Amino acid sequence: MSTSASTSPAASRLFVSSALERDESGVEEKLDQGLALLQALTQNVSDNEAIEGLTQHVCRSQPSHEEVSLGLLAVMLTEPSLASRFYRDLTLVSRDGMQTFITQLIQVAIERYAKLSEVARNQLLWLTRELIKHLVPGTDAVVLNLLRQVQGGDVSPRNVWLAEALLNLLCENSIWLEKFPILLATSVYTYLRLIVDHFSPQFVQLRQREIDFCAKTLREKFQECSMIGRDLVRVLQNVARIPEFEALWRDFLERPSTLSPSLTGGVAQLLATRTPRRFLQSRVTPDMERKLYFMTHQVKLGQQRRYQDWFHKQYLSTPESQSLRCDLIRYICCFIHPSNEILCSDILPRWAVIGWLLMTCLSNVEASNCKMALFYDWLVFDAEKDNIMNIEPAILVMFHSIRPHPQITATLWDFLIRIMREFSKPLADRIRQGIHTSLRVILEKRVLSSLAPLFDYPRLDNELKNCIRENFSEFYTADMKKQPIVVDDGQGVGAGLAVQPAPIHPVVVDGSPVIINCERTSEMANVVFRPIKVPEVRSAGGTTATPQDAIAKLKQEVKLASQIGAAKLVDEKKPAMGTTTAGGLATTAAGAGLAPGATPVIIQIGNSVDNSPSPPAIDEYLEGLPEPFKTHMNQLQKERDTERQCAVIERLMQDLIECDNFDRPLAKQLGACFSHVLNDEFTRNVLPDTLTNETLENAIGTPLFVLLRSFCQTSAQHESRRAQLQILVEMSLYQPRLSVLLLFYQRVKRVHLTNHDPTADQPSRGFDSTGSPYEELVVAKNAKHSLEDALRDDLALCEQAGHVRLLCFLVPEVYTQFASAALGHSDLLHLVLSVIDSTQLQQLCCQCLQGELTMLTQDNFLPLAKASLRWETFEQMAFWSLLQAHRFQAEWLLPLLPLLNFEGHQEACNNAMLILAAQKPTQELVQVLLARDIQDKDILVLSLLKHWAILCADVLAEVLATMVVPQKGNKRRRQTKSQAAQSIQQALLHLDQLRQNCGENTDFFATEPLHSALQHAQVAANENQRAKFAQLFALAADDDSEEEYTPVREKSKARSSNRGKRGGAGSVSGSPQKRSTGASGGGGAGKKDRGDDEGSDTEYDSSTEEETSKPKPPRKRRKQLVSDSD
Repeated sequence: MSTSASTSPAASRLFVSSALERDESGVEEKLDQGLALLQALTQNVSDNEAIEGLTQHVCRSQPSHEEVSLGLLAVMLTEPSLASRFYRDLTLVSRDGMQTFITQLIQVAIERYAKLSEVARNQLLWLTRELIKHLVPGTDAVVLNLLRQVQGGDVSPRNVWLAEALLNLLCENSIWLEKFPILLATSVYTYLRLIVDHFSPQFVQLRQREIDFCAKTLREKFQECSMIGRDLVRVLQNVARIPEFEALWRDFLERPSTLSPSLTGGVAQLLATRTPRRFLQSRVTPDMERKLYFMTHQVKLGQQRRYQDWFHKQYLSTPESQSLRCDLIRYICCFIHPSNEILCSDILPRWAVIGWLLMTCLSNVEASNCKMALFYDWLVFDAEKDNIMNIEPAILVMFHSIRPHPQITATLWDFLIRIMREFSKPLADRIRQGIHTSLRVILEKRVLSSLAPLFDYPRLDNELKNCIRENFSEFYTADMKKQPIVVDDGQGVGAGLAVQPAPIHPVVVDGSPVIINCERTSEMANVVFRPIKVPEVRSAGGTTATPQDAIAKLKQEVKLASQIGAAKLVDEKKPAMGTTTAGGLATTAAGAGLAPGATPVIIQIGNSVDNSPSPPAIDEYLEGLPEPFKTHMNQLQKERDTERQCAVIERLMQDLIECDNFDRPLAKQLGACFSHVLNDEFTRNVLPDTLTNETLENAIGTPLFVLLRSFCQTSAQHESRRAQLQILVEMSLYQPRLSVLLLFYQRVKRVHLTNHDPTADQPSRGFDSTGSPYEELVVAKNAKHSLEDALRDDLALCEQAGHVRLLCFLVPEVYTQFASAALGHSDLLHLVLSVIDSTQLQQLCCQCLQGELTMLTQDNFLPLAKASLRWETFEQMAFWSLLQAHRFQAEWLLPLLPLLNFEGHQEACNNAMLILAAQKPTQELVQVLLARDIQDKDILVLSLLKHWAILCADVLAEVLATMVVPQKGNKRRRQTKSQAAQSIQQALLHLDQLRQNCGENTDFFATEPLHSALQHAQVAANENQRAKFAQLFALAADDDSEEEYTPVREKSKARSSNRGKRGGAGSVSGSPQKRSTGASGGGGAGKKDRGDDEGSDTEYDSSTEEETSKPKPPRKRRKQLVSDSD
């Protein structure tokens, strides 16, 4: 050819990637090879010769055909000026209708599109147009995969460009598009979903084109679009307020036959059609799909946080990306159906991922859409047609959230009840039937063995509880008869819950549901629904939202509707879920912001608490209050000055102390009123930014702490103390953070203000060793709720509210005043370490070093260390940092060493190894290390032995010598013969491993104690051991070793007669024979041998005698031993 492609590698011009990224698919390498081949065949030749050469190469074999196709693809994507010419060559040389080329193009679109350069992306769209123009079969698959690359919730220029380019492509080739119904329906589903993202003024023109494309296609090709099924109704609801779609909805509801003759059933008919999985998959990019598949098939439950953080940072960190969550939830529910093996393993379950998506949603509208996506298959569930795996995640999210995140369970109940009534008025009975059918199938298939915990638990608001009883009376009555729920009045979290068996998960195998019992309880959710840190984002107004603001916003927006109490609609004429169309079908508020001039429905969040139901209207309780409490409460409600509010509470508490007829109903009334009036006290962060005595005293100078101070200072024998306790119990039902604030008050008064002012008021009871107001409140709330669990739950409330500093401030109080409950509690320690950062860890370590805090002891170290092996990397490193901040001794590690897996417990092995490396080797320590089995990749023992061999070779040699040849009086003397042999075998195995890794530097084995011990071991070894450790024994062999050791066997019989008298002295190794040999030698050589042998005799022959504090001189002992031998 007269013009050739550039000689630079195709990958460098095709893809934009860092050096750390690896192309596992091998596409880049194949493109480079194909381009090199193409250049070799076409460079410096004419067009006809080039085509002839390409044709001959293509005809050789299929791999040759693929190489040429890849080369042509690389040139067309990187050389716009040559693309037309090489496309012509492709059409001439292809031998399979360009199907090989289409397959390669699809592979690039799926696996490497995200890394394509800008030029390559433009050329890819140009090439797709050319393929459509020439009606190449398979081009529709290329367009389908390009549509998948348009990410929902992403308004970056690159993503918007692709959406607009594909829209132009589809509009320009509408006749071609109509030939592919699946592509047509996928295009409509995609752009209906993208309209919601393009509501910004800068996308007005693009949004209008998307609206025109979808509205026109739906009206003209509704029959083809109806294959989308029920999810078409869902995405149409989000845009129902746009005029074009509002008219479409009117026809859809009132005259459905005008859209399609077969659509006689209208909305009900479309809702009854299950959405094919390909449409739900189309709204998740291939890269997202790989990440989700990895998390749900490879990541273990409890280790998913790092992957969730990465996924959030990559895809969910912007305000616009919140709309992506509903796509992910629909994909997880309907596409990811794990196998039996995965469901029975400890792999991250689907409900955990969905719960994380719900907990981290930062938008009210999108939170509603996420719940709709979760329950969508419930609305018209048909046991004969629908898959139980589609409805399983929703019920499991509710079940596993009862204990750690009851607000999630409650808000899902509230949403489920609302959509039964308001989703579609004409279809209300049908939807109720579908939801009831879902619950019946869940019980029949044993997804849950009982619905009792979901119907009634202490954190459930009474109003919502009554709604559940009213709407699900069929299940409520039957279930309560089988499994009664005992809820004591005034009890707290977890009270009265019957113990549930492990939920049983159904799996569909060959179309039939199979029941699998998985050991997963609600406690697992403690490690799942943890909101991750939200990066700083820009709001619409241009202001910066800090992570704390984002977390606070998150907590405010996930409050369930039933907790809101007197929630008010800005437009009271509109239903809570959104607007209602002419046919009575409620639409979500997502589309409200899209129509010009449309007023969105806004729910005003009233005073409420994150994790508990708010009390009913205060007027109901004020009317029933006796005087003077009613007057005080009215004043407290109207007063806005803090000091005056404090004075009112002091007068109220004084009247309470003097009250003679105080009873439980009065406590309930006062508790509800206090919870309502002092609600702001529970929502703010009480810990000041700067911790000084003045700021802390101001922090507890609010009305709520006046109430708590009165309780703490009242004597235990006083009659009013029990009345005050009852009030606090009632308050805690509505305000669970009350116990947290009581802990805060105790710490401030006990440590800071008391140390500052010794004359400060002290409670008569509570800060001494006899008891604690906090513990008294915990017992009063629920006698069955242990103090350990109460402390954990209260610190978890701090975490959920984003008050990590307050949590760290309370840690010393928890571990000092409640040491018996806190020390050794792995869940409590894990909670603390999972939320702190490096600065807070440093503060805790400093407090431990100063003796102000103790979080670990020798007694509880081993169970805590075992539990930490399942924690995240930072949490484990923090655990080991805390451990070293205590008065830690290396001996604590000995029971843990046999349990460590070098490949599975990297953090623990690394820290243990570094701690032991700083110690000198002892017999007990080395004995435990040598008991570890030798594995190919386990180098823990080897690393320590080599380290000690460098720093303290003599000490290590002496210890190893006792391992190889045990001495009398050693603890190993009590071992049986088989145990001793096994220990010696292990020691020799580790020494042989050390030898193999020392290379030519074997000086350590020449150290006298170890050298002699190996000689003794060689004599005592059997034939197999001598063969196995031949090279090890060779390091200890002398030139005259045969002459030295032979007499040992010859004289063994002669010495056996004296063993009874000497207690086994004749069993000592052949040192006497060595002396005899040395003595028989001549002159200086004999003296040298004698000198060498003396050290060995002194070390090992002493094992034949009782241990003494002052052993005899070596020469005398040698003389006596020679005499005995003679």
